[in-house]
Amino acid sequence: MSEQCCAKVYAPGAFNRFPCANRAKVEVAGKWYCGTHNPDAVAKREEKQRARWAEEDRKDTVAREERTYNQVMGNICREYDIKDGAELRAALWRTTAVKP
Repeated sequence: MSEQCCAKVYAPGAFNRFPCANRAKVEVAGKWYCGTHNPDAVAKREEKQRARWAEEDRKDTVAREERTYNQVMGNICREYDIKDGAELRAALWRTTAVKP
């Protein structure tokens, strides 16, 4: 088998696409692809990247929500001159009529 990969790639610094120089390994729908450009491998890599981005986005969202919460609670504590968490819980319980 002397097939060449049918994918088109960009060379570094080039604006034109060129045929991939790798030898083909897999035939998909009548076209030959190397291991890098195999559509199944490409889809798997993209799914892995999307999962990584989703996890990073979730972590960023949680961190942003924590920062916002801490800023709001800090402002409340400064406004009412509350020094520690026990004092804050007691103040919240008094305002919401919830007892421990």
